[in-house]
Order: sequence, then structure tokens, then C-alpha cells
Amino acid sequence: MKTLLLCPPPVDLSQPYVALPALTATLRREGREVQQRDLTPEFFAYLRQPAVYGALLDRVEARHRHEEAGGWNDPLRALLLNDDTLERLDEAVAILQDPERYYQPELFASARNRVRALFRLASAAYPRWELDLFQVTPPISPLLPVDEVLDLLTHLDDSPFHAFFQERVVPPPAPAAEEPWPPPGPFPPASLTTALPPRAAPPRPPELVGISVTFGQQLLPALHLAQLVRERWPHSRVVLGGAAVTNFHRTFRAHPELFTLVDGVVLGDGETALGEIVTRLEQGRELAGVPNLLCRVAGEVVAGPSHEEDLAALPTPDYDGLPLAAYLVPEPTLIVPVSRGCTWGRCGFCNFDALRCSYRERPVEQIATDLGTLQERHGATAFYLSGNTVRPATLARTVLPER
Repeated sequence: MKTLLLCPPPVDLSQPYVALPALTATLRREGREVQQRDLTPEFFAYLRQPAVYGALLDRVEARHRHEEAGGWNDPLRALLLNDDTLERLDEAVAILQDPERYYQPELFASARNRVRALFRLASAAYPRWELDLFQVTPPISPLLPVDEVLDLLTHLDDSPFHAFFQERVVPPPAPAAEEPWPPPGPFPPASLTTALPPRAAPPRPPELVGISVTFGQQLLPALHLAQLVRERWPHSRVVLGGAAVTNFHRTFRAHPELFTLVDGVVLGDGETALGEIVTRLEQGRELAGVPNLLCRVAGEVVAGPSHEEDLAALPTPDYDGLPLAAYLVPEPTLIVPVSRGCTWGRCGFCNFDALRCSYRERPVEQIATDLGTLQERHGATAFYLSGNTVRPATLARTVLPER
């Protein structure tokens, strides 16, 4: 069984977020087939293709012609007069990935502004959306009534992500060939004087698509992806998870209609839940009762038992398969989790832990081993130690495993 894990745009272009590598490591330790894709660097590369870039310029010019008579005074109009080219964008990327020029303030600022200009161009081409390096403002907020969110999903062809999702992420399965290929018997047939290469087999849609939503601005693109999977890969199951989904848990509990787009929503820790989902799908069993999973049963939303992971039992995050060379930094910066939850956990304004999970730490010795393992696998020397909070006593420890 094949699982596809997706991190929808937009997230940080300077490093991959750790959610997919953490889930991937758990599945691969169990011998599962899994592919992980961070779609933000893929989307950035997609926008820089000549045909796509030209189409953005055409849309902006069409918008200008349409609104010029009305005195269009949008600041984005200046983009029509800019001197950016794909070559300049490529040079900006080269600067941001250069270990010397990256640290020269003027070059860095200029390169970063050129990258931002590409997203501003996309915003001008799709004026209901506002894109930037680290965020996107959709036409409506996911906090609005659910019926308005679902209505928006019926006409997302006016989204800057739509063509990218259709062409590169959820392509329709290739139609079955009318004639078997290669044809039966000796190949090539005697009637052919030149051997033809066999056709590439159409990609097999995954049996499970997991979409990780860490930040609120990813929620609408995630639902967009889920809808496309439903339409194009009807035999695939779709599950959402991540911190932002957990923060919206009351919305998912109260609106069974959201489960027309997804088969389940994982709240909180996802490693055990994802492994159990894969097992049940392989066995042809229903998903109701999977730990931390919301799903719809007979029109009602039901929740599986609550479960918190033992961080000491989790494997080192697995970044294999992610495009580490595509991020806009001179060297990959990998996130290493050190804790989950909060030692206090009672702040009324905090939305980091919507379910108020208990505080847990990964043992210091294992964190040191994680750093060494990732350095050996990827040559990484830059790491981001991730956690909402860490106890001062833990930070003061200097115990390292013998190597």
C-alpha cells in the first residue's frame, strides 16, 4: 500500500517543516511505502517556468486593460513596469543559496525582494489572493461559516494554486490504453523497422493521501487538495492532520459536512494514528476508533481514543525524498523536535496546544543522536531545535552519547 504525505503551500522556503519527516520515519520503520512532498519549493519552481511566468504576466496585463478605464490605482500596477526576468530571478535564487553572497546584506536584501516580487506578481494575477514569502491570504478566512468555505471550493479555478495542483500534485490517472503495450508476441513486431520504447506506466494513485496543515493559511489549500483527490483519485482515502487542524477541532466536530472532503482528521500526535490508518486500510477495516482520529459514522462525527506519543520511542525524522537543495539557504537547516506540549498549559490566549496535551521531552541523549544521524545522512550542520518550551533543567544538561 502506498501513502503520499503532502505539506501544502505556503510554508517557509528556507527549511522543510518537520511534520512530514516525523511521520515518514514512523511509516518507513514499519516497512511501509511512503512518499513525502513539501509543495512550497515545488510551487516556487513551478512559478518560475517560462510558460507559467508568461501566463502570470498575461493575466496582469488583462486585468490592467479591464480596469484601466476605472482608474485602477493598485500598487501592484507597478509590476507591469518592472524589469524582472526569469534570469534575474534565477540569479536571486543563486545568491540566496550561495554560502558567501547570502551573508552580504545588500545582495541578500535585493535577492529576497526579487523572490517576493514573484509572489506579488502572482497576487496581481489572482487579485482575490495575497501571496508572500511566508504567508497567503485567501479570499475568505477559514474562520467564516463552513458553508461559505465549502462554497468557495466550488470555484477554485481562480486560485493561484489550482493549475499547479492539477498538473503536478493530483494529475488525473492516465486512461487505459485500448491496445496492450507492448503488444503480445515478439517485440518489436516485424512490421516495425525501428524498435519503439515501451510506454511509461501511468503513475499509480496512492491508497492514502495525508495532508499536514501546520499553519492556518494552509487550511484552504489543503481542502482544495482534498477535493481534487476526491475528484481525480476516487479510490484514494484522504486524511488531514497537523497543528492548525487541531486548533480547528471544534469546527470539524460540529460540521459533518466537512467529511465529504476527507475520510478523517487527526487531532494532536499523528504517528500512531497514521500507522493504524494504514494497517486498517490494508485489512479492509473501517477507520472509526483509530486513536486521535475524527471521522463520520452514520452522519455523526465520532472521535477515537486520545493518545500521546512517547517521544523516546519515536525514530529520528527522515528527510529523505525532500528537495533539500531547493530551499533558499546556502545549506539545509533541519528541524529536530525536542519537546511537545507545555510545562504550564493554562494560558487562555495560547493556541499552540488546542487540546492541552501534556508536556513531554525527547531524552537529551537521543536528541544528540538525532543530530549526528542527520549530519551523516545529509551533511547538515545547521539545525533548528523545535518545541513550544523546554525546561531550563533540560537545557542545562550537557550529557552526550559516546560516539
